[in-house]
Amino acid sequence: MVILPGSFNPLHDGHLRLSEIASSICENGFPCFEISVINPDKPPLSLAEIKSRVEQFRKTGKTVIISNQPYFYKKAEIFPGSAFVIGADTAVRLINPKYYGGSYSQMLEILLGCKRTGCTFLVGGRLVDGVFKVLEDLDIPQELNDMFISIPLEKFRMDISSTEIRKSKNMCAAYDNVICIKRYIIDEFDTLHTWMKQE
Repeated sequence: MVILPGSFNPLHDGHLRLSEIASSICENGFPCFEISVINPDKPPLSLAEIKSRVEQFRKTGKTVIISNQPYFYKKAEIFPGSAFVIGADTAVRLINPKYYGGSYSQMLEILLGCKRTGCTFLVGGRLVDGVFKVLEDLDIPQELNDMFISIPLEKFRMDISSTEIRKSKNMCAAYDNVICIKRYIIDEFDTLHTWMKQE
């Protein structure tokens, strides 16, 4: 399988395009998306949230897997031989000892365990701390080099994120609320003005 993990809040064209490109790189790979109900940095998803996010995939006709595994070494055990599609930002975290109790050897051991399951990581370019980076910009340990595969920049670059989409929607909602309040004030003022003229 060619698995694109994420929260998909919301699912957008960048996700769909990235999955398509990754599947073309992995010939005969079955494309699917994966949502983990558990996130180490956030509360678990509610049933309503899961249903809402799954509905996005039903509308597009895409396959989505719901799991309870936020960590890649566990995903690798469940889906051996799969290619996980990630951004350069996620790849940076994967090879950072900070996320393994500060231990470089622990990081290496866990990722080599993923490698032994036959899993690979297809890495697309992403903004990392405000700078657009691709796999070639990262310092991948030599023992893991063949486990990380670059998605060529000419095949995929889309500077769009679910976070930015949510921010944009929130700004639009706030703007709409201001307009509604403004209209209400104008309507009330017109009503008051009409009443005063009648008096």
